[in-house]
Amino acid sequence: MLTNQELFFEAMQACHRNSDSILALVSKVCAKMSLEDAAAQCDQVREDLNYTNAIFATLNDACMADLSQVLADMKKFAAEVVAQEVQKKMFLPGSQAGADTDSSSPPGLDLDASKTDTAQKMVVPYDTEMEAFKAADASMKPVCDMAWAPHLEKDSWRGQMDEDMRSLREQLQSLAEKVDANAASIQCYVDASTSVVFQHVAELAEKHQHRKDLEATETIQGHRDMHRREIENRTAQMEAEGWEEDCPAGATCSVKAFQVNGLEMSGVPSPYPRGAGHRF
Repeated sequence: MLTNQELFFEAMQACHRNSDSILALVSKVCAKMSLEDAAAQCDQVREDLNYTNAIFATLNDACMADLSQVLADMKKFAAEVVAQEVQKKMFLPGSQAGADTDSSSPPGLDLDASKTDTAQKMVVPYDTEMEAFKAADASMKPVCDMAWAPHLEKDSWRGQMDEDMRSLREQLQSLAEKVDANAASIQCYVDASTSVVFQHVAELAEKHQHRKDLEATETIQGHRDMHRREIENRTAQMEAEGWEEDCPAGATCSVKAFQVNGLEMSGVPSPYPRGAGHRF
């Protein structure tokens, strides 16, 4: 309620300021056009606006101040007004200024009683208005509480939502850290597995090359054995043919194994020593 009154007073003050600006412009125009009467009227209106603006400022301060303090100020103001009126009555025709109260007062005029009655007459309406204002303020309090209840509930929801979002962000951050750790572990495992696979591939390639070399060696060994057998067969055949030519007629020649150049050969050794005229 006080907030609405403050807004109302601020709006009225803004209107007064705008009106003051307009009147200032009108006064300048009247001064240039030599319209003294219109300029005087504008100045009078501006003075009235300044006076009402001061009244609005006082009302605004009164609405924003403490009610008890406002009531005390109003009582003080009423007492001052009553004192001024009593002072005026003391200087009415037929009274003597500066004399004692008993001698200067007209018969039947009690100044203290008049002062008290006037003060009570002025204070009682203010008290009534203040009580009504307090009652209205008390009746508006539940309405204000009901109006603020959705805001409080919204603030509570917002706080709960902020808490949930903060918890969710923490969980997402923890999950991201776990994912990064798992990715690093998987990368290390893949690197180790790749290294082992490359090592096995190198070993297999080495074994394959060794097998190829062994097969080549075996092939060479087989060719060598085959050539050896051919040489042995040819040598035996040549020795047999040579022995038949060199064997005397009517003699019995036995064939037995002998060695030629460290190789065991089958055939008949020549009865002749190695030398000229012999095939060996």
